[in-house]
Amino acid sequence: MTCEHTSIRPIGKSDLNRFVAFSRDDAENERFGADVQRALGAKETSLRWCLVATDGEAIIGRAFLLYRTGNPVFIHLFDVDWSRPDWRVTGLDLIRAVIEAVEEDDERALLYALDSPHPWHAEPERRAELFTAAGFRRVRVGQRWERRIDHSFASAASSQLEFRTLADVGEEEFRKAIASVSDGTLDGRLQEMRTRLGRTGDAAEHFRLLMGIPHESDWWQLAYAADGGLVGLIVGGGNASEPVIAYVGVVPEQRGRGYVDDLVAQAVTTLTAAGASVIRADTDVANVPMANAFRRAGFEQFSARTEYIHRSGGMGAV
Repeated sequence: MTCEHTSIRPIGKSDLNRFVAFSRDDAENERFGADVQRALGAKETSLRWCLVATDGEAIIGRAFLLYRTGNPVFIHLFDVDWSRPDWRVTGLDLIRAVIEAVEEDDERALLYALDSPHPWHAEPERRAELFTAAGFRRVRVGQRWERRIDHSFASAASSQLEFRTLADVGEEEFRKAIASVSDGTLDGRLQEMRTRLGRTGDAAEHFRLLMGIPHESDWWQLAYAADGGLVGLIVGGGNASEPVIAYVGVVPEQRGRGYVDDLVAQAVTTLTAAGASVIRADTDVANVPMANAFRRAGFEQFSARTEYIHRSGGMGAV
């Protein structure tokens, strides 16, 4: 793909070092290089999913895609030389090449998550302009939360709820719980999935997506009241040192009773016991009750995240 003097192409093995070193920040380049090597080793990406925009011999843009089982194809990194007057043309051509880099017979979504602030996401307004112009649809405006764990103090878990792990209740009960807690959700991404897939289909897809996140088996739990009624669920994911609370939800009939605080406390206790030093989570800006629950649990917002989705039937395997 070309425009005037620029061209867009996948990298070869000889380009890898230059691809990684595009940024002027050596520390960020080193971290990104480690991400690329890990993803290549895990077969979550390939060199054809590492794209560069060039002007002659100079690299003026790059994009890096990866795929983890059960999730959308993720644009992990997208960069152009924002100082150039042709940044808009270069950026649009690079995004179109990203879409074309995957096969047309695959229906997985293509996702770009724009965080602000973030060391990899300079010029957030320009990035938003480009992805919108390229046909991506904004599906969620979120807040990212973080709590640093002080292991010298014990976390207080809920005493009024009984928690049962996924192994205790089975996959079917967990899917039913996902369907229940998603009823009336304030989260834009969850609303989009519910509208598109229906109640049962959405629950099955959410279960599949969550299972694709690395996790320990006891990080998935359903919560029950003293009378045996389902109250809600928690799902943890990631690695033990810096895990995420991937999903927290209360069933509609139990909302407004303070149970969300018990669920978040249980999630923190579970992940802390696994060795977490930092726990992260995110919320939709419209989900004020969930954001308030994280604040009460000692979380602080460290970033905002806007998610853009492209669905064209052009999402392919690595």
